[in-house]
Amino acid sequence: MIEIYTGRVGKIYLTTYEDGLPTAPVATPTVVVTDASSGQSVASGSPTLVDSDYPGEYTYNLPSSATSVDRVLKVVWSYTINSRLSQETEYVYVSTPYATPDEISAELGFSSRPEDPNYFSYEKIVGAERVARMMIDNYLGFSIGKSQGSVVAYGSGADVLLLPSRMISVSLLKENDETVIDSSNNYNVFGFNVELTETSYGLRIIPPNPGDDIDEQEEFDYTGLRKGRFRDGYRYEVSGVVGWNYVPMEIKQSAFLLVNDLLCSDSIWRTRYVKKINSGQMSVELSGKAHFGTGNAIVDDILQKFRMIQAVII
Repeated sequence: MIEIYTGRVGKIYLTTYEDGLPTAPVATPTVVVTDASSGQSVASGSPTLVDSDYPGEYTYNLPSSATSVDRVLKVVWSYTINSRLSQETEYVYVSTPYATPDEISAELGFSSRPEDPNYFSYEKIVGAERVARMMIDNYLGFSIGKSQGSVVAYGSGADVLLLPSRMISVSLLKENDETVIDSSNNYNVFGFNVELTETSYGLRIIPPNPGDDIDEQEEFDYTGLRKGRFRDGYRYEVSGVVGWNYVPMEIKQSAFLLVNDLLCSDSIWRTRYVKKINSGQMSVELSGKAHFGTGNAIVDDILQKFRMIQAVII
């Protein structure tokens, strides 16, 4: 599995083989990178030979734009050996870590020196953080990252549209599949500008003048107030950057606790579905909650705040 942290320099590797042995192709391979979901082109070019003494080993640096948000990249390598064209496809996961290896080592007191008793390899820490992140996402029902995407919500006749996911920015608004706002092209036939609410879980209409009230009624009246509302039952598609600009402290602390559980074997019994242990004079029975949530009661309590956020939309 190839994972690159969001915002980091992305480097991917290729080794060209023939009959199971690294073999130099007749010409430098080519690489095409696209967004695995949308098919949108991300990058293309030729990789660099790592070392002339090691034929067939290449590396390619992804542009910074490729890793600016969470997503999955499809990478297609093409090369020719002995007049035979070969193509290899792999997928790169661009993800926001909830705690970096350096942060984890500093927080949990891990050493990077193999001779130390508290040593854990970089690869083990990265793997444990990935599992901890998946556990948190599974418990919350959503991930703490940022990605380009769209959410769908239905109007209720009010000047605020409640969103099912947190958004960082909005660039496009569709009403019943018709584009009414496209900020990239300075296009607006909605009649009002819109902005995200303070919690980023809602989209609201901006009054034409600061302090003005927005009249949500259907009919115009003699007062001449401008009518602004997200129409009841209308389908609205809101596109932009979805998620979080940073990892909240509570999420990061939860990741620390779960990584500690995973690397220090505190979760060994839960992963084997053991409920009760009898050993001589000692008897241990795990709470039923150990097999639900994240398996860590402290983490579950910390994350409860984010589960409740889903009910408090705006």
